[in-house]
Amino acid sequence: FRVWDKDGEEYFPICEDLGFGLIGITAKGNNILFMEDGEVSTGDAEDYIIEQYTGIKDQNGKEIYAGDIVSVYEGRYIGSINQHPSGEWKIIWVTPKGTVDSLYAHRDLCEVVGDIHNNPELLKDRNN
Repeated sequence: FRVWDKDGEEYFPICEDLGFGLIGITAKGNNILFMEDGEVSTGDAEDYIIEQYTGIKDQNGKEIYAGDIVSVYEGRYIGSINQHPSGEWKIIWVTPKGTVDSLYAHRDLCEVVGDIHNNPELLKDRNN
């Protein structure tokens, strides 16, 4: 998982060494647990957007998360990553507009070029 801080407008670091960052989400999903300076604190989950790792890496070995923006064929096609109700990870293409494909089927061609928070301009319809 990764977490977008709505107020700070940045991704909160994931705690890998138990020194600083996100360490967990409560079972009901209403609180997020953080570690800072050796102290555990909580945050209201409504202040954050939790984005799940798809289990798939792009052509460069970068992990692909929900909310990432990917391109294939050197930018010819651009789309965002979303989870279908069936659980499958999908690419919702901006070009060609509104079409949807399986992320898994394109995993060897995809390159993460941004995310929906930091690079929303990449999702603008380029045909207008």
